[in-house]
Amino acid sequence: MNDPESRALSVPVDRWLLEELKVRAQAMECSVEELVAGVLVAYVTPPALTLDLEQLGEAMLEAIQAPQEHSELSMAAAAELLTRLQPFLPHDSATRALLGDELIEQLTGLPASAPTTGEAAARLAAVTGVCQLLTGGYSEAGVRRWWTRARRQLNGAAPLDLLTTGWTPDDAAFRRLRTLAAADVEFSAT
Repeated sequence: MNDPESRALSVPVDRWLLEELKVRAQAMECSVEELVAGVLVAYVTPPALTLDLEQLGEAMLEAIQAPQEHSELSMAAAAELLTRLQPFLPHDSATRALLGDELIEQLTGLPASAPTTGEAAARLAAVTGVCQLLTGGYSEAGVRRWWTRARRQLNGAAPLDLLTTGWTPDDAAFRRLRTLAAADVEFSAT
């Protein structure tokens, strides 16, 4: 904060969020404060780049359809790029990339091509929060399995099974899943 006009801002955050911020800041080799300030600037600053999505889509389709030889190195580089970009994708995109469209639709009732309603957006944000929590203790595949694996703590049901059609983040079933996720991550850290 070298700007003489800058001011300090104290904001309470949940413990899991602070831990996630510390992990991401360490990965980006900066302080939590620098990370949060950068995210806030990126959030409120209008994008300097506009994309012609139709042209981009056509170029991507051509690239996919063109016969190419894929080496393990190029596939590894693509996976690394996706991993590095994930924190900067909008939550719904990052969560969809992590869980896949089918599991997202099962969890939220939101098909990939459907416009997001307020209720579905709330469910997607809640699922994203649990996924972000789980990434502190699980691999990406582990996070996906967490939603579908039968659990003794849930009387043999999978977390996905507890979320009935039209659930909300305030429902007891979802709060139970969030608590289970936090406990699982805490357990995996020991």
